[in-house]
Amino acid sequence: MGSELRFVHAVDDSRSERMLRMRTALAQARLLSLAERVATEGAARPAVSVKVGSTIHAIAAAADEWQPHLIVMGRPRRQRFELLIGTTAERIIRATHCPLLIVNGSGRTPYRKVVLATDLSPTSVHVARTAVKMGWLDAAYTWIVHAFNPPP
Repeated sequence: MGSELRFVHAVDDSRSERMLRMRTALAQARLLSLAERVATEGAARPAVSVKVGSTIHAIAAAADEWQPHLIVMGRPRRQRFELLIGTTAERIIRATHCPLLIVNGSGRTPYRKVVLATDLSPTSVHVARTAVKMGWLDAAYTWIVHAFNPPP
């Protein structure tokens, strides 16, 4: 689709300096290996970035730097405190103001169930059209969900 692909990985900064350097180097090597595997004939190799800090801060910093049209991430693990501060996805959307696609699984088989959350903005329409172009909805049972605040 002519899009740039960029990978970002967060390394927890609560470790010792030595452990932080090791984990950062390992993450960098893994991302570079993944970028090599993903690169297609004639396409540029995806850019990679390892950020030190929380997942939210790393993704927000990368989004601020790269200004993406869409963030794609794997399904995060459930946290106990999500009811209080929101899910990882909700916090990323608030921090980046960017559409977010959460992928559940490896994607080796076509998606059977898809949920498109929309606010009917031009960005949401663009995301929906992109999902259709990419064939994600071809064989999927699809829900389109629109939520709004009720009038006072």
